[in-house]
Amino acid sequence: MKSIKVAAIQMACTSDKTRNIEMAKTLVREAAAQDAQIILLQELFETLYFCQEESPEHFGLATELPDPSYDSKDHWQTCMCGHSAANLMPVVAANRIRTETVGPSKITFYGSSFITDNKGRIIAQADRSTQGLIVADMDLERFARDRESWGLFRDRRPELYGPIMTLDGITRVPH
Repeated sequence: MKSIKVAAIQMACTSDKTRNIEMAKTLVREAAAQDAQIILLQELFETLYFCQEESPEHFGLATELPDPSYDSKDHWQTCMCGHSAANLMPVVAANRIRTETVGPSKITFYGSSFITDNKGRIIAQADRSTQGLIVADMDLERFARDRESWGLFRDRRPELYGPIMTLDGITRVPH
């Protein structure tokens, strides 16, 4: 049986890049000490989440939420679990925690990093606010057998993908 252990790092970030990197190193080493072979850090872990900055060039992309108290965590997790189940592939999702402020903008992250099995079931999950890591064992051979038995890739016709690999249905996008 080919098995692998994965880990997702969940941490708070500050404006101190060196401090963030050191914390990431500490948590990665902790995951490695727990025999994790694949370790996922959250996106942009070296800095504050600058994507939240309210900058005029980004205003046109924003839409108002009907309810300002809306919590997208459940929707995010449901979508990620659905991707896992639909593709019979595990998902490792690492998220940030705490509140970060960039300029006049403030964003609170909901943590809840998680790992699914290949059928979308959450097998490890962090809470909303604790910095740390989660780990899980994965049986890659079983996952491959599951995908094969479902025939997920058996009926694909990649030779017909040409039009959907373009921006306009005709012109190929250069790689």
